[in-house]
Amino acid sequence: MYFKALTPRLALCLALFGLTFACGDASEDHANDDPVSASDPCDPTDTSDGSDPSTTSNFSPNDLLHHVGHEIILPTYAAFETAANELVTSLDAYLTDLEVGNDAVDSLAQARTTWSSTMIVWQQAEVYQVGPSASRQALELAVGAMGLRNEIYSWPTVNSCRVDQEILEAAYTNTDFFDQELTNVYGLDAAEYLLFYHEADNTCPPLVPINSQGTWNQVSQEDLQQKRAEYVHAVATNIHDRAIELHNAWKPNSGNFVNDFATAGQPGSLYVTTEEALNDLSDALFYVEKDVKDFKLAKPAGILGCQNVSCPNDVEARFSRVSKENIIANLEAAQKLFLGAAPGEDAPGFDDFLREKDPSDIADTMGQNLEQAIQAAKEMDGTLYEAALTLTREECEAGNDPICNTYYTLKNFTDDLKTRFVEVLELQLPLEASGDAD
Repeated sequence: MYFKALTPRLALCLALFGLTFACGDASEDHANDDPVSASDPCDPTDTSDGSDPSTTSNFSPNDLLHHVGHEIILPTYAAFETAANELVTSLDAYLTDLEVGNDAVDSLAQARTTWSSTMIVWQQAEVYQVGPSASRQALELAVGAMGLRNEIYSWPTVNSCRVDQEILEAAYTNTDFFDQELTNVYGLDAAEYLLFYHEADNTCPPLVPINSQGTWNQVSQEDLQQKRAEYVHAVATNIHDRAIELHNAWKPNSGNFVNDFATAGQPGSLYVTTEEALNDLSDALFYVEKDVKDFKLAKPAGILGCQNVSCPNDVEARFSRVSKENIIANLEAAQKLFLGAAPGEDAPGFDDFLREKDPSDIADTMGQNLEQAIQAAKEMDGTLYEAALTLTREECEAGNDPICNTYYTLKNFTDDLKTRFVEVLELQLPLEASGDAD
């Protein structure tokens, strides 16, 4: 939200006053020569010059970009860098416990808790995939894309069986491991599996060599625990390094991408036009359409991409069971981007941009629908995994099931996002969303 300033009409009046041409002192000889000139610039209700006070403001797209870059994205990356460092510290303690022969129960529990809190911070950053964090494999390459998001978190591109194979190979100790391997064996998703799945078996099919050749069963449970701990420590250290890289890429005293973003369309910026930056930011907001609505909600609820009544194993955080918390963090981050700040605070956001372009109720409607989706997710009892287990098709179609209720409530927001939002702001619909017929 953003307060509107003086209208041009009132500013003109004040300027005239400063030049001693007081309002109402115009020459009567010319007062009625032209109907337009008969208008009174001191009367805020007089719109005879063609302007509309309800749509006139000092809103600037560059103000929006400056605010989002400096007050939303940069602080989120700074918080994630701190959280990633805390994750490494907690794993230092866990690894030390194992090395000296302690049972490591408490340090493992602390490491799991720290991973969950780190993930919540990252789930906010997930919605801000602009510039260096944006994918290099996207159908439309974002300005400044370095692919750092996938280096930190590659979901839904995950493969726990590949992680199991890497546990035995122990190549994670090699300095070039993270350069040589695919992202599905490292990042926050792999760390989750290594921290939360401590069963004696693995998740590979019987024909995979670690099973068919019996190499997995040759490893003792103590060695398996030690290898998992060493692996996740290496993964967390790499996550922290990438967090520093991402933060530095945006920091004013380093890569300073925040300045390119804020000054889009101005000389020196990587963005040739302001529209390029606004489109990249709009594309980032579409995370709630494809990733949250379709992947995180529709798939486990059996609405899309699931052959059964529901697919609990397709929840995002299958092993830690923090899927619901991730979704809430995603939606609250999207809300901050849409409003420019948390609800109740004033700052330039997409809602102000919408009001600038269209004084109808579109901004308020979208804001209300997004808030209702957040509340629907928060009201879900238990975990998302548990909700998917007990889901019935009848309850889902009626919108009574908690996952489906969240899905359909969020759809009210994303339907407007794909249509009225991009039309009013004259933005491009992301290619990933252009073929979505739901």
